[in-house]
Amino acid sequence: MPAKRTLALALAVATTATLTAAATPEATPARPHGVTFAVDGGTARIDPATLAISARGDDGRTRRLTASAATDLGDPGPVRRAARDRARWTYPERGLTATAYTDHGRLALTLTATRDTKLRWPVTGTKGSLQLPRGEGLDVPTADPFWTSGEQRLTGTTVDVSADLTLPLWGYSAGRHGVSYLILTDIGTSLTFGKGPDGHLRTTAAHTFDKG
Repeated sequence: MPAKRTLALALAVATTATLTAAATPEATPARPHGVTFAVDGGTARIDPATLAISARGDDGRTRRLTASAATDLGDPGPVRRAARDRARWTYPERGLTATAYTDHGRLALTLTATRDTKLRWPVTGTKGSLQLPRGEGLDVPTADPFWTSGEQRLTGTTVDVSADLTLPLWGYSAGRHGVSYLILTDIGTSLTFGKGPDGHLRTTAAHTFDKG
């Protein structure tokens, strides 16, 4: 069998208010526009065509957890929903298999490759702040010139998740709500700081699938 390379990511929706997860109807196969999971705080929906993920809270508002992958994924295969809390699909052109499931109320996504490849994802928003485990911890407003173009400019820099962060995670928040990104396979993962269309900071993770 071909050697496999794996990237495991857990996304947790966070808020300062108490939220109750909503029930989600099963769909086999998933509807073309996405596959939905019940998570703590509401529901999360993945678009298999782009890996964009959004969440809907009990306040009825929809928030983006990650923008579309910055890597061309190619056309996804059909989504197979094994149960209410688990689904699987493939990206044949990249040799990737995605398995999405819930874990203790969090949305988890594992990507496995059968050949060496690279994926740039997840991609944060730009209208809020970034949370980074560096030193005693940083909370970085995405629109602050101090971080975008000033003395502590992050724009255009890249950090190694396993070597440069004290924990293999980071966060993005806007108002009372936020999302944390936990990389369970941090070796081979980097985090690049760039600018969105509005000139504000955004992060794009990159993972190298390498059997070595």
